[in-house]
Amino acid sequence: MQYAVLREEATEPKFSSELNAVKEPGVFLCAGCATPLYTTEAKFESGSGWPSFWAPVETNSVVTKTDFKALVPRTETMCATCNGHLGHVFDDGPPPTGKRYCMNGAALVFESGTARADAAVASFAERAPRLEPPLLKSSLEATLSALLCLGFLYSFLVSAQAEAAEPWAVEALAASDTWLFGSVRLLFGGPPAGPIALIFAGLNGLTVAQKVPLIQAAFASRAADIQPPRESP
Repeated sequence: MQYAVLREEATEPKFSSELNAVKEPGVFLCAGCATPLYTTEAKFESGSGWPSFWAPVETNSVVTKTDFKALVPRTETMCATCNGHLGHVFDDGPPPTGKRYCMNGAALVFESGTARADAAVASFAERAPRLEPPLLKSSLEATLSALLCLGFLYSFLVSAQAEAAEPWAVEALAASDTWLFGSVRLLFGGPPAGPIALIFAGLNGLTVAQKVPLIQAAFASRAADIQPPRESP
């Protein structure tokens, strides 16, 4: 499995790695070359079934590239030293980075209590406070998703009212080529209606809920940065 994941870019079955349960302080090394990649401090329970982290030990510990193996583009994560496949990184992680480095446990080896592990833990502990949440990116994504959520809810309302023969709604649907969902018409042949609109509204609502903690953390981080230092007594 280690060879299949690291050298052939395979994916281990979810919830199959013993590393999911690791919580003690230490470092997760690349199983191919023993490069320190992640620490337990950055580990969190994502519910995905694979060990997940919000940041690597160092910025240059891992490298990424675009992966189209699942048809939709994803960001593949590889060990910067041996180029071994580790997993993928997503933008739905917790503060402070908002990243979810979703790693195959087979690509990692956990180490604790060694000089190498202690050095990696100390290095990341020094770097972690300087990692700031992505305020601008998260704010733009949350704003766009909120507008889409409201738009899809409005689309559902218009469709429901049109089915009830409300004149204003019938007219809105008839003019949909110049309406709010003119671009969506290209995909649906008209404004999305019924369950489809509610599904898309819900998905965008989840995105907003996901980004709000990052925005709050970013504001809190900036507020802490601008507070004047206390005078010593």
